[in-house]
Amino acid sequence: MIAAGKATPSWIVSHKFSLDQAADAYKNFEARSEGWTKVLIKPGMSTEKKAS
Repeated sequence: MIAAGKATPSWIVSHKFSLDQAADAYKNFEARSEGWTKVLIKPGMSTEKKAS
């Protein structure tokens, strides 16, 4: 269904992380932190942090 364009599951993704951030992302997901529905881990994704 996804390949045919009949389903778009991307709306459920709540967070995206680089591979080096995966351990921290998994901790929040496993703890069922509020708002963590689906996490994507993307190797090669930029890990730059925004200034606060």
